[in-house]
Amino acid sequence: MSFFIKVQKRVAKGLYTWQAGEFGACLLKGQTLLWKTKTSSFFEDTTILHDVQRVWIGERNMFFSTKKGVFVLGLNIADWLLKNKGFAHEPVHVPWLDGAEDISSSSHHLLLIRDGAVYAWGENIRGCCGDSGRKTRTCYPLEIPDPVSVLALGGNSLILSRKGEVYALGCNADGVLGYRESGTLVFQWSKKPVRIELPPIRKIAGGGKRVIALSWDGKVYAWGRNEDGEVLCSRSPVVYRPLIVFDKERVVDVAAGERHAILLTENGKVYAWGDALNGKLGIPPSKMNQQPYDHAFPPVPVDIPDRVQKVFVSGEMSFAMTECGIWCWGRDLFKRFAFCKQSEQGLWFVPFSHLECC
Repeated sequence: MSFFIKVQKRVAKGLYTWQAGEFGACLLKGQTLLWKTKTSSFFEDTTILHDVQRVWIGERNMFFSTKKGVFVLGLNIADWLLKNKGFAHEPVHVPWLDGAEDISSSSHHLLLIRDGAVYAWGENIRGCCGDSGRKTRTCYPLEIPDPVSVLALGGNSLILSRKGEVYALGCNADGVLGYRESGTLVFQWSKKPVRIELPPIRKIAGGGKRVIALSWDGKVYAWGRNEDGEVLCSRSPVVYRPLIVFDKERVVDVAAGERHAILLTENGKVYAWGDALNGKLGIPPSKMNQQPYDHAFPPVPVDIPDRVQKVFVSGEMSFAMTECGIWCWGRDLFKRFAFCKQSEQGLWFVPFSHLECC
């Protein structure tokens, strides 16, 4: 039997929007940004930003699309994203990002979709920004037909097209390009987009050196680095071709961290897999020795009593959004979330009304 820390729920339906990613999390009430990750070394206590239409959270940045343009806070990627700033503690308007339809950023490069085209910018590690030299300070266009979503990882760029096709470029040392040619060295790379053999895909997610893909028929695929069972529970350190990791139920959402991933089924249930240490899979420490696995787990159900609407991952923390609040589990390694604390009981609930007051 599982136990939960739960606070009475007093929140109007559809009033709040929560979003989390590698860099942190934010809370919106309608189209007003009320709260973002609070860390004394990074941010001021509060931020108010109005007319927020969309939020993107990258590895070291947050991006906010508003009626006045795109605002950014966080790291100055490749020393040029923010003029004369090493780090933006409050949202700063970056005019050349205005009109972006999708944005994703790693610690050293950025991808965006604008006017139906994909652009890459930053440090071109192993060709992840395309055929543009070592570093580019202008957005370099990539030849991708009808793009709808982008994903920037450490040394790779991935793009999802409207037809559900997935393209990748950059380093292939960890199999992110989705193939390995026989008789060649492992350390291949490509500065041209490579199409990965997959069925039609609706969403891509990733963390570290692995990629998760959700197909339109509700199956979950994964490939890349597998040292902690992030792709599948096996001894293979690298998975070079996409493999199905979950097809028991129809899946509607996925999220991925450095060493674990979570999924959401159409019935509102959550499953997690990968490295189970520090509570990342929602398994209480007292129950770890009762499991048939060591620390790398295949997809296991997370015991949440409410119907979940969306899932997120940030570092070693996982979040499941319900109608009235957030279920949380894992370890807040860098103390980014004022409301988070390691729980021996595995999971805890935080209502949106409490987050607004944090």
